[in-house]
Amino acid sequence: MKTIITFFALCLFSLHSYAQAGCDISGPTSMELNDTATFSIPSSLAQCSNCYDWDVSNSNAQILTSDMSNSVQIKRVGDGSFTVTVTYINENGCDSCSIDFIALDEPDPCDYSFKINDVGIGFCDSIIMQVNIPPPTDAILYWTVTYTDGSTTVVVATGQNATIPMTPGIGIVSISIRSVLAGCPDYFTRIRFNTPIEVKDCDGGFDLSEDSKFTPYPNPVIETLRFEGNNLDTHQVAIYNVYGIEVLSKTILNQEISLMRLPAGTYFYVIYSGQKVVQKGSLIKQ
Repeated sequence: MKTIITFFALCLFSLHSYAQAGCDISGPTSMELNDTATFSIPSSLAQCSNCYDWDVSNSNAQILTSDMSNSVQIKRVGDGSFTVTVTYINENGCDSCSIDFIALDEPDPCDYSFKINDVGIGFCDSIIMQVNIPPPTDAILYWTVTYTDGSTTVVVATGQNATIPMTPGIGIVSISIRSVLAGCPDYFTRIRFNTPIEVKDCDGGFDLSEDSKFTPYPNPVIETLRFEGNNLDTHQVAIYNVYGIEVLSKTILNQEISLMRLPAGTYFYVIYSGQKVVQKGSLIKQ
């Protein structure tokens, strides 16, 4: 008790405060809620081992250990930033130094945004559209599509992609998305196309007879893709990325297909019999 009274008396009545070289507080400048960190200054700065007084500027932090030595443990207990200050006695009276602490809050799950890409990959009866970045994992996206004939449809999806139903000759005028995430306000985004997006008629559509049902394996694929089915040697496959760009030109289905050089992500395949599209699907490249 005597030491504490003496300390405060010296600091209170000290007429000068000197900036001493080396009075830099060692410790982090940021940490997460409920984390504990050690802050210290060189022990050579003060005249005695308990000639220190540590303080925090507000209730966002709590001192856990003795505040009278050259080091102290401090815990972040609230949101927001604070300042750590140490005052100590030396031959000149009292000196002090401080460090501003920037609190790192957990990312706000409601703070997200994305936009609809203005290109997609089209097939005979559908088109794959995508948002530019992945939405939150638990978000449900309601894609509202308006067509050139005035009709609308709503596609419910999760993740970046949505398969939009199409009719040859009828294009897409606009797409809006309502993203629903529990505990967060709904997020909205919309795109209107200057030129309606359309798909072409594919020679009468798909012929999904038993001879033209093919299964890619493995899927997801790491390096080598194969197809199972009948008449592999009379069919070809082309692979596209999510922007509709062909990344693998037509290849006979009875061959092993190397995807080693492709980045990880989602791809789409289209199977042809001559110039006729007979099947389409998606792949995951790991």
